Amino acid sequence: MAELSARKKLTAEILHEALVSKAEREGLESKQLTEEGTFRSDWMKSQSILKPPYDPVKLYSIVENSSILPQCIDAMALNTDGFGINFFYTGDIEHEKSPEVLAERQMLEDFFKKVNEKESFTTVRKAMRSDLETTGNGYLEIIRTQNGNIGLIYQADSRYIRLQKKQKDSYPIKVKMVRGGRETTVTVNKRFRKFVMITSTARNDYRWFKEYGDPRKMDATTGHYEGEEGYKPGNDATEILHFKIGTDTYGVPRWSGNSMNAMGLHSADYVNYDLFENQVVPPLAIMVSGGKLTTESVEDVKSILLQKKGVENFHKVLVLEAQSEGDIGQNTAIKIEIKELSSARKEDSMFVNYIDGGEHRIRGSFRLPPLYLGRADSYSKSTADSSKMVAEEQVFVPERQLFDEVMNLTIMEELGVKYHDFKSKGPRLITGEQIIEGFKEFGKLGVFTINEGIRVANRTLGLDITTYTQKWADYPVAIVLELVKLGMLADIDEISEATNTIEGVLDGIDNPEEAANAYKAFRVLHKKLKDHADQRAKEEIDVESLLESVEVKTEEEV
Repeated sequence: MAELSARKKLTAEILHEALVSKAEREGLESKQLTEEGTFRSDWMKSQSILKPPYDPVKLYSIVENSSILPQCIDAMALNTDGFGINFFYTGDIEHEKSPEVLAERQMLEDFFKKVNEKESFTTVRKAMRSDLETTGNGYLEIIRTQNGNIGLIYQADSRYIRLQKKQKDSYPIKVKMVRGGRETTVTVNKRFRKFVMITSTARNDYRWFKEYGDPRKMDATTGHYEGEEGYKPGNDATEILHFKIGTDTYGVPRWSGNSMNAMGLHSADYVNYDLFENQVVPPLAIMVSGGKLTTESVEDVKSILLQKKGVENFHKVLVLEAQSEGDIGQNTAIKIEIKELSSARKEDSMFVNYIDGGEHRIRGSFRLPPLYLGRADSYSKSTADSSKMVAEEQVFVPERQLFDEVMNLTIMEELGVKYHDFKSKGPRLITGEQIIEGFKEFGKLGVFTINEGIRVANRTLGLDITTYTQKWADYPVAIVLELVKLGMLADIDEISEATNTIEGVLDGIDNPEEAANAYKAFRVLHKKLKDHADQRAKEEIDVESLLESVEVKTEEEV
């Protein structure tokens, strides 16, 4: 209960700030502004604005002052969203190279390469992920063109956006769904909500946004829909796509259970810092009994301890003289004692165990191995690989899949994509040596073509080798290499001629039985080529007639 009460105290008067971004084409612009302000409680109540469970500004402050949270959040953003995106073809394989499919892929690459005037989609989603991991909420601002298509995408600062209650009345929208293997359009009655961002308290100026998918026009300044009093055309609101952690109206950061721990670590760090500024325990004490040090001795002590430093004074001897404070003739013993006070000094940081345990608990909130935070002292290669594999399977891959699902059901659908799925890239968990070794084995089995091998080499070794345009380069490597071994293919032209002939035979296959005959024919061809390899220097081999003879023999055998 005490922890819950402490969490609730985090919610205070909310400060708001927004980022400005303006598009440079088609007159599109972001509705986010730069002026700061605070939401007034009475205004929030009058507009049915919901209060978040944690103050987003305070959450940002905790992260900024933490020694462990920024690393965890950066690791989540980089490993979940930082490897880029890909578009997977989902249609029939025979149409993969069709002009329509290639044009759609080019459109997707162009759009996501630059979703606003200065950022790629990877940059935008990483910024949104940082917001999401810090406050539990992430927002993308979607800006449409005049014809209703998506034109620009920005990240919206989660510190300054609030949600309105869902509207009482539902609004019918048309949704495309696949049922029974066929795409159908279904009408769904949905209750939308509005989003609001503070811009200026001096003018009571607020900026309104629609929920993503709301087809109605809304005034960005007043929040009124078209047809309502207060709506002015020409200042239409943009849309907000809301991402959150959890299932409540507002998301909650995954480290919220360790918020007290994070603040405690900051306090412990401050105490250690203050130790350097206000250390009051000296290293030693000179105690004199039965008298006092002479003035010369006092000055010598000050000189030795405060001024005379360096190698030349390393073995300097300190001689102290004292004089009695008793009456003349009185026999008083004078005693000088030097006592070390190092046991009372803090020579190392305090709360070491508390700090280590606290950081371990916070890292556990993100389920991140120490390796991702730069702590690899106790790792070997095998344990490091295992940690990366577990983190990918348990943390990053599920997060990417959730994001990809939202993108495929929203942005990709709005872009009219038919043949591709949005897919987030991840890290390569195997080394270049392993890839090359695997390529060798697959190549022996005839899995890879020459062009595929070139593409693998380019990705693995960072090269830029140009692929071949001849058709033979798209045949399995084993076939091409075998023909070269037989001496039948001495150069590129001969390889092209032979493979074109083979392609003509294979193109005539209409059913599985003929396919079996074709493969058997190729085996016989292999033997024929070997038998005639020695004669190649004397006469030119007619590959086409050789193929015809093979086909005849194969049909007779069948």
